[in-house]
Amino acid sequence: MSTPEQLLHFDKNAVPALLGDSSEFVAAVLEMVVVELQRAIAAVQYHTAAQNLPLVTAEAHKLYGTALTAGLPALGHLSQKLEHITAWDAVEIPALVEQLQAEVHTATGEINAYLTESENSGNL
Repeated sequence: MSTPEQLLHFDKNAVPALLGDSSEFVAAVLEMVVVELQRAIAAVQYHTAAQNLPLVTAEAHKLYGTALTAGLPALGHLSQKLEHITAWDAVEIPALVEQLQAEVHTATGEINAYLTESENSGNL
């Protein structure tokens, strides 16, 4: 298995297999993914601040599903790691959430760059 450092932030080569060949559909889904990632990380941060582990892990589970659907392996790895925490850890959880936030930032940047590149090349 790959280490987190070896995982792609956004696997644009996997997009056709995951989402199909319709450029309009792919663009619409990826735009929704960006919005969902922002919502999800905000929710994870909120529930982390409240030390509400069941809601943190529930949001991490949703984030994992989004990551798998959109070709975001590094985000999927971190989300799954957070999802499987079973007891509150005041050091580990905030540190993992910080990594998750950074990965969401990186992944959304790469998705937006892909959308812009695809649009400029006439593929969208």
